[in-house]
Formats: sequence, C-alpha cells, structure tokens
Amino acid sequence: MNPQDLFKKSPQVPAKKSRKIYTCGSNLDDQPLIYGLKQNKAEIKFGNDLQRFNWITNGSVDVAFISAIDFARLKGGWKVIPDICKSVHSQSFRSNLFFNKNLGEIRSVAIHPNSRTSEIVLKILFKERYQIECEFVESSQSLQETLKKNDAFLLTGDISVEEAIKNPSFINIGEEWNDMTGLPLVYGFWLVNELTSQKEDYWLLQDSLKQGKNAIENILEGIKDKKDKAYKMNFLSNIINYEFRDEEMLGLESLYNYAFFYGLIEYIPDFNFAEK
Repeated sequence: MNPQDLFKKSPQVPAKKSRKIYTCGSNLDDQPLIYGLKQNKAEIKFGNDLQRFNWITNGSVDVAFISAIDFARLKGGWKVIPDICKSVHSQSFRSNLFFNKNLGEIRSVAIHPNSRTSEIVLKILFKERYQIECEFVESSQSLQETLKKNDAFLLTGDISVEEAIKNPSFINIGEEWNDMTGLPLVYGFWLVNELTSQKEDYWLLQDSLKQGKNAIENILEGIKDKKDKAYKMNFLSNIINYEFRDEEMLGLESLYNYAFFYGLIEYIPDFNFAEK
C-alpha cells in the first residue's frame, strides 16, 4: 500500500435524509387533512391540542396542525402553511355548549380539556354578546355526569358531534361566532419548522387533503348506520371547510383582536407564511 493513501480524504457519503414527523388530531374532521400522508406511510404523531402544542414547542415534530388559539402562544420558529385550515362558516355540530338551565341562569361552565380555541371563543361570546359572568372549570367526565355538577358543558370534536345528535339542548359555537362577526371560526392550520421548511411541504399537504376530499366514502366506510353515515358525509363534505382564504384570515384576526382585548391572550400573533 502506498503510505500516501493513508492520508487521502475518504469520499463523503451523503447523509441520509431523515423523514419528517407530522402531528395532527385524530377526530373525524382531521382525517381528510392526513389521508394522503397516511397513504404515503408518513410518520404521524396523533395528539390533542395540548399534546401537539408541547411537541411543537420542544421541537419533536417538523410539521404540525396547531389550534388557532395555541398559535398565539408560540414565540416564533414556525411558518404557516398557506391555503389549508379547518374552519366552519355557520352551523356545525363540531363545537357545542350543552346546558341544563336557561342561558341567563348559567353560572358554571365545564370545559373539556381538548377545547382550547372553542373555550376562548365561548368566553368572548359570553362577554361580548351575552354579558354572562360565570365560573369555568375543567371536566373529562361524560356529558350526563358533568351536567349534574355544572350548568353547562363545552364539547368539541367527535364527542360533540355524537352528543348533538342525541341532545337537543345546546348552543352551536360556530354559528354564534358567525352571527356575531359575520366571519368563519377557524379551528387550526398547519405549521412547519422554519429551519426545515421546504416548498415540497406545501405540496405534500395539499395533495394529502386533495386525496382526503376524494376519499370521504373510504374515511366513513366503517360506519354501518345509514343515517349516521349520511350526516357525517354531509359534515365532512359541506360543513367543515379546509380552504384558508382572505375570509378565514379575517376570522382569525377578529378572534385574536377580541381575545387580546379581553386579556385571554398576551399578544396578537404575526403570520409568517411558508413558500409554495
């Protein structure tokens, strides 16, 4: 062996590109967002709003679906993916306040732990629209058990949809917000870590949603009850909105302005959008 060969630099092997880790909720209306990601075997961590916020802040995920109100708690480091969000423009059963008293008599409201944006919207509605002062507590119990101890219970997501089908005594939060502001209620949107952000992030998420919208039948294939399936088909196809346009942006600005005015958030966040 030529001794000089010992001092030659070894050829550099390109580092293997690590797969990005995504995080999203697991409710029915989350499924169209992640349908394509699941088909592509992407690594997805499922969690509630608080869990996802913690994963975002400790940097253990690369792309995350964050609740609208939790976005106002971030300190930077993330870009918003354009054109995709989850919102309602009027009535939907996604977020409801169930009650056992007349609205003016409500003095205690229980909040389900996974209702972070809806909780802030409800507090704004109580102050701005109804002038109701009450105590807010947290509850993970069933609707029936919670209403034995409290005057009302705020539920969101799948559990809210299921209870709304059975229980007639509720106020629809999305409809109330739309009546007050004339704007949609935005529940959340995608973020990408600004250190790893790439144009392909936008297109992967767009394609995932496109596949999901075209696969509603597949998403609902496990539901046997025809009435239940028809309702959820309409829920995903016509009630939940996944487009992030000027109107949704105005809805978010209204939410943040009200929340800041009433001291429910510390600052109004800026939007740094990712490239597409």
